[in-house]
Amino acid sequence: RRPDAILHLAGIAFQPAAGADEAGTRAINVGVAARLLTEITRRRAADAGWDPTILVIGSGEEYGRHEAEDFPLPETAALRPATFYAATKVEQERLALEV
Repeated sequence: RRPDAILHLAGIAFQPAAGADEAGTRAINVGVAARLLTEITRRRAADAGWDPTILVIGSGEEYGRHEAEDFPLPETAALRPATFYAATKVEQERLALEV
């Protein structure tokens, strides 16, 4: 059976843990997403009729600091990740946008 939607919510989100193990955090937050998205792309190519909706959860942390007058921030605001966790979420989002 083929799913109609795939929701990717997994990852290390606790910033102290993410910063304490950068390699592990990148492997999980970026690497797992990359493997999932690669497999979805492979299966789509094998089955042209299959095109699930894919949801990869981002974080407001990706936007970093902005001036008060910039709020509310639109999704098109500049990404300014200030933590390692936020940087991995930016990488993850970029991968998802390529699929």
